[in-house]
Amino acid sequence: MEFVDEKTYQLILSSKIHLETLFDSIQDPILVVSADRTVQRLNSAAARFMGKDFREIISKKCFEIFHGTHGVCEGCPHAAVLKHAEKGSIKIAVSRDNVNKVFDLRFFPLFDKSGNVTAMVEHYVDITEGEAAKSELEREHQHILQELKVARNIQEALLPPELPDIHGVKLEAEYRPVEDVGGDLYDFINIDREHVGFLIADVSGHGVPASLMGAMAKMSFYNHTPKNPSTMDVFERVNRDLFHNLMMEYYISGAYLIFNTVRNTLRYSRAGHPEPLLWRCTEGKVEKLHTPGYFLGIMSNGDYHEKEIIVSKGDRLLLYTDGVIEAMNPQGEKFGMERLIQWFADKSALTLAEQKISLRETIAAFTEGQKLLDDFTFLCIEFCDNSALVRFDLEKEFSSIGTPSVFRAAHPLEFTEGIGRIMEEMQKAWYPAADIEAVKYAAFDALELFHYTAPENSSGAYLAWHCDSEMVTVVVTDERYNNSRQPLDFDTTHPVQLKSIRSRVTTLQFPDKAKKLLFTRRNSKY
Repeated sequence: MEFVDEKTYQLILSSKIHLETLFDSIQDPILVVSADRTVQRLNSAAARFMGKDFREIISKKCFEIFHGTHGVCEGCPHAAVLKHAEKGSIKIAVSRDNVNKVFDLRFFPLFDKSGNVTAMVEHYVDITEGEAAKSELEREHQHILQELKVARNIQEALLPPELPDIHGVKLEAEYRPVEDVGGDLYDFINIDREHVGFLIADVSGHGVPASLMGAMAKMSFYNHTPKNPSTMDVFERVNRDLFHNLMMEYYISGAYLIFNTVRNTLRYSRAGHPEPLLWRCTEGKVEKLHTPGYFLGIMSNGDYHEKEIIVSKGDRLLLYTDGVIEAMNPQGEKFGMERLIQWFADKSALTLAEQKISLRETIAAFTEGQKLLDDFTFLCIEFCDNSALVRFDLEKEFSSIGTPSVFRAAHPLEFTEGIGRIMEEMQKAWYPAADIEAVKYAAFDALELFHYTAPENSSGAYLAWHCDSEMVTVVVTDERYNNSRQPLDFDTTHPVQLKSIRSRVTTLQFPDKAKKLLFTRRNSKY
């Protein structure tokens, strides 16, 4: 050893003691492990953790003294550190005196003066509490995911499981929530035999609260829509329900439309919702369906209004939430109403399914793939049939007496409902019971005559009637006769039924080459 003077020696000794003090003051266990995996050095924290004296640990194998195993630990980085001078960390679990600890083992090579790796330094950082907290967070996260799953199931239950089959209408729908659970909802509501409701709504915000508010709104709509052909009245009733049950920070916008499948009329109201768009096939233009009305649930009186229009075969309706028109491109520009109207006009020649795909792709191209900021929902609806009055040319049969009422019976079991309506009007006009009974059986015979003799593939038989105080006029036809060109001779094929009808009515005739049966019955009081 090179000779040093006493002063230098004392400085070296002092420095060595200071380094050892610093080494022992570190609260994490630290080991220095040689090439043959024996412990060369350790600090006080390592000795305390193992519960042994330094002399019992030095020169013992690290895996025996620290980990309590009889062989090299699985995943031990020792060889890689010595060979490649690697450094890094791994997470390990150590059990000591029935106490389980989790450490972040941080390892790095120890070099000699020549730059050769001679040993590995192991620094054990106790992360037991952090891992426990992480496990608790993971359990909470799983709990939240389970709650989201329940909320998502609720949300999915608010939406139709499949698009319904509605007479005279084709449907397509697109629904994309921005989170696991969205605030948009839509539905198709059977009101009665002739009317179906189209509903689209948007709850403020999104996520679980929006889903629950949507569920409350859906239940309210279902309570007030049966046999209620007024969109305005439904909105007023739903608004009262929500106003008394929603907190002020939540509100719902909506558009509700009722389609009469027999007359091809469309009645509609809005509650602070973007205006539905109607493509007029014959005019080749887009109309905004505007009515005033405030959000649902925000004030006791929403001041709702309703309008009614006639739609024609080929007309299309677009219902959507504000996530469509507020979709934003990278420059911060919204898609907007004008672009939507232009798209609707430009894509009118596409099929309904193609049109749905086109709008989805148009929005995606505009936003350049950016994540949407709001739920994205729209409905494409095409009116693919003319009204019964037009298809069967019924108006001319009633042109001199007034606008007829019309009823479609898709099945013989439904005949009773249509005939019941005629009887109610006769009762209100003070017809004698005998007259009402005669018309009842005459209408039954006429409906059965047409239903059971018509060609196949019918959507149902039709009743049209007009009743005043002097006379009731009834026309019966069936959709299958609309395309029939050959005159039918019911006097030859069904003489008994015709005789029964004639005995109960004032006049009987078969207009349009026997495609219709028309009878009248005068009020016997006159």
